[in-house]
Amino acid sequence: MSDDLPRGLWTRLLRPVQAALARGRQDPRPTTSSPREEAARDAALGERLAARWLRRHGHRILARNLRVGPDEADLVVAVPDAEGMVLAIVEVKTSRTGDARPLLRIDAGKQRRLVRLARRLLAMEAFADALIRFDALGVDLSVDPPRIEHQPACFDAAWPTDRRDRRGR
Repeated sequence: MSDDLPRGLWTRLLRPVQAALARGRQDPRPTTSSPREEAARDAALGERLAARWLRRHGHRILARNLRVGPDEADLVVAVPDAEGMVLAIVEVKTSRTGDARPLLRIDAGKQRRLVRLARRLLAMEAFADALIRFDALGVDLSVDPPRIEHQPACFDAAWPTDRRDRRGR
């Protein structure tokens, strides 16, 4: 591994470990992590598992954690369809408690942000003629192997995407 890194960088990475060992500590990193850090790790693992599952089921991953303006989608995939290709915006929900029902955990605010992201994608020339659907995918990490539940086309874009739109202005 040290052959892969330049000598100066390896020394800078190794120095804190050596210093910690000299003081009698086994590892210079904290041994516990916060619930927020654990949730972020679980979410990243869930998204990787979801992408793998979707690929195995014939979907093509176009983007992960796609950000368009203030909105973000976990996965954007191309789905083979009878009428051609459909662009699916996938929200991944990961759980360690046995609840893999993703649709119940995507609130109206998140749906509104995903619809807004889809409208911004459709405004781009590359996606102007795309058919778009919204999928939810739940990953249950409480069992081994993890259980995955896919809900294609779980909601539609039939409501306004902006608070101003709801007031009629």
